[in-house]
Amino acid sequence: MSPIRDLSRAINRGILIMDYFYPKYYVVGIDSFENKPDLMARVKKIIEKCEAHGAIQKTTEEAKQELKGLSAKERYDLGKQTLQIEELKRSSVHFFNNPKGAVESPKIIINHGMICPHSCQYCYWQKDLFTRSRITIYANPKKRFEADLKVAMAIWRVFSAFLRIPSSKDRLGYGLFAKFDEGLKRNGKDFSEDELNKICSGLAEKALDEWKTPQADRKALMALIENPNHSPNAVFNSGEDNDSVALEHITDVQKDILIPTILSLDKAHIMLRTKSIHYDFLEQFKDHEKKDRIIISPSLMQQEFIEKYEPGNYSLKERLKALEKVAGWGFKIFPCFSPLIYERGYGEETVKQFVKTLKEYLPPERIVYYTLGSLRLGKMALRNIRMIRPDTALDSPYFVHPKHSSGDKFRYPKIIRTKMYASFIREMNANGYDKVARYVQTETVEGWKALTTDKYKDLGLDIDKCRSGELDLEALTQTETLVHTSRVLAA
Repeated sequence: MSPIRDLSRAINRGILIMDYFYPKYYVVGIDSFENKPDLMARVKKIIEKCEAHGAIQKTTEEAKQELKGLSAKERYDLGKQTLQIEELKRSSVHFFNNPKGAVESPKIIINHGMICPHSCQYCYWQKDLFTRSRITIYANPKKRFEADLKVAMAIWRVFSAFLRIPSSKDRLGYGLFAKFDEGLKRNGKDFSEDELNKICSGLAEKALDEWKTPQADRKALMALIENPNHSPNAVFNSGEDNDSVALEHITDVQKDILIPTILSLDKAHIMLRTKSIHYDFLEQFKDHEKKDRIIISPSLMQQEFIEKYEPGNYSLKERLKALEKVAGWGFKIFPCFSPLIYERGYGEETVKQFVKTLKEYLPPERIVYYTLGSLRLGKMALRNIRMIRPDTALDSPYFVHPKHSSGDKFRYPKIIRTKMYASFIREMNANGYDKVARYVQTETVEGWKALTTDKYKDLGLDIDKCRSGELDLEALTQTETLVHTSRVLAA
């Protein structure tokens, strides 16, 4: 790695020691530690690591005043140099709301922080530039995360049943999950699995009453929920709101809290979404009997786009070499090829070279699943990106306004998106990845319809299995959930 590149990273993103990010500044945004010794201990440990590498503390008021008068670019750069340490008062687990007019696989998100140290020009969190611009970590102690995850497993047991029935599957979302979480924590006594499932069953009946669910659907749902053999797999996404790995050397949240907790829960899996390369903390789990429940989900794109749109970030080969190592330890690899970016002169040769490089490090047998998604930006994100980088090529002349699609994002025209997906998947198929499950991320309904016509039958995309969550669970947990569900319902 060149010294110039190291210097560029240090200027752009704070302090880097041996290529690990450390903030220049930190802010503790917790009002009181009274009767919270575990929270205090974790915050103290995080601060010690930051200060050992030169980080300077700022008060909340100092940090607030410092933002006054800054340009969008200055605010963004300062945010990437500052670590905000917070306590998350609500549950650290939530359900991912399906974007308007789009199809997405159901997701359970673990929120251990917001915004990461990377400087990706297309990051959707730039939408919050003027309300939240700092890298944020939640220093909640292990007991809080454990309780949240245990409750979330009980909720998912009901949600997975709701997803099987058309009359209820579209009602799931962040709000309903929060309502169940509140009900369980308010009414739970010993928080045993049986108690949580019983409370959840009552909450499910109440929801079905409110929805006026047809009697046949209600009967099938409650039969499944009350069946003791109904024990669905759950995949917890640990990197939707930030990077799962980029701050691990500061927080130890994966190594000491989330992974041990997930592995202690029956049929729970954890997905680490990341653009980082620092997987050394996983070495302690490489001989664990349940290591197949740890899934690495790297974000990968062509090197020319990494250089252009992810300034200072790890190269494609750096990421692939690190992934080759953890794949060798036996961990599942679930790559995310997103965002696919379209520029004038876009050709299939760049895709061919990318897939060729991918195969050198991660041959088909090392990948259990992959997703791909085209560039999409919300109105506020696009506005702020233009303010931060007025000359960015991301502000594409090909973008179609959301009013012309079923979604709520600026996107490339459907014909361009379809072309990109088809050329990418066909190149993967030609290189032996044809047996690997795949889906397209957050694509519009009309986009999915185009991709599942006879013309694109060879792409192997299944909108129903994606929408129900079956595809995720079958590929990532290697179980046949549809068969299992049908047997339970029949019983």
